[in-house]
Amino acid sequence: MVLLMRNTAEYVQILLDNCRLDRWNLLSIRSGSASTQRDKLKGTLSFFNAMDKFDQLESQLLSAAPESPFSDGIQNVAVQLKEDLIDYLAPTHHAEYQKTQMVFLPLPAFDGFCIDRDQQGRQLDGYVICLNEGLWVCAQLLAKAFVLENLQGDLSQYKASGKSSHDAALAHFLAPSSQYAKHIFFDTFPAEIEGLAAAAQSSMAVLILQFVSLHELGHIIHKDFALMGAYRFHFGAVETKSEPSSHAVTDQVTDQVTDQYWQAEYAADVFALEKLCLHAQQDINRWANFISIDVFFSWLIAVEQRLGKEICPYHPPPDKRREKLAAWMHEHYPPNPQILAHLDDTQRILQSWNPHHTESTS
Repeated sequence: MVLLMRNTAEYVQILLDNCRLDRWNLLSIRSGSASTQRDKLKGTLSFFNAMDKFDQLESQLLSAAPESPFSDGIQNVAVQLKEDLIDYLAPTHHAEYQKTQMVFLPLPAFDGFCIDRDQQGRQLDGYVICLNEGLWVCAQLLAKAFVLENLQGDLSQYKASGKSSHDAALAHFLAPSSQYAKHIFFDTFPAEIEGLAAAAQSSMAVLILQFVSLHELGHIIHKDFALMGAYRFHFGAVETKSEPSSHAVTDQVTDQVTDQYWQAEYAADVFALEKLCLHAQQDINRWANFISIDVFFSWLIAVEQRLGKEICPYHPPPDKRREKLAAWMHEHYPPNPQILAHLDDTQRILQSWNPHHTESTS
């Protein structure tokens, strides 16, 4: 039987309305009850076969019914994020860009992925980049952590350790809760300082989201269709009555890990970093962009250490991805002494957040 091509916008709406993953309703996070928060946590840990960590992580959830204050408006972030990407792309990539939609979904455990067909195997008339709603919060927390550590000049009196914000980003990844979303603000700062800090935070958080989005767009441009098809396991119960067990899904994923997939991930990383670097005007700005990405990958390393499992078997370990991007930067934009000093400062900060952090940029 030949399956007809499906309208991408229609499928995006279906994902938003009733997508299911690992026996967990994606809409449950929006209801904000303590029960659905626990279900979200169970779904994530079940996927990783790490239910032994449930009691430890459950204690981090609020006993009161949490709300997800950004859920209703976060799709506007996705729209703006996609619109901004056009500035990074060459005209030869505009066709794929125009056929791509971007959507935030309350996914467990994954930052983002792209798909080119629905669960029934019908080819979409475009592509969908799916980003984790929690990634928005985590990016804001990581950016806040880094801003706190780097306040200088007249703002130096407000300089502080960013470890608590970094740790909140770790906790939110596995046990999403509005308690962490509330921590993204600089509400203890004077109003005139709060605005400056929030602007710096927003700039870095957006850059992290742009890197993830450009990475997924790289998969689309590189025509990594096999990899896109593999990610359909996220939506195993969309419009179907079958709900495969999380263990079956995990086994299926593990069996499909190949060097081809890892090389595709490395290539998408370089695609994203190269676009960000070409858009910058000076090497100091290019390295500043890289540092934001380095903070992001260092956090992913800490997530895996906290979890005791790999985040996604389709992806190379985050420390390997960091190493390859750092090597690419050194090859294309050799750092001067000023940049090296910034890199050293960054490694010192990351080491203070995660004692197991290993340098990849020197």
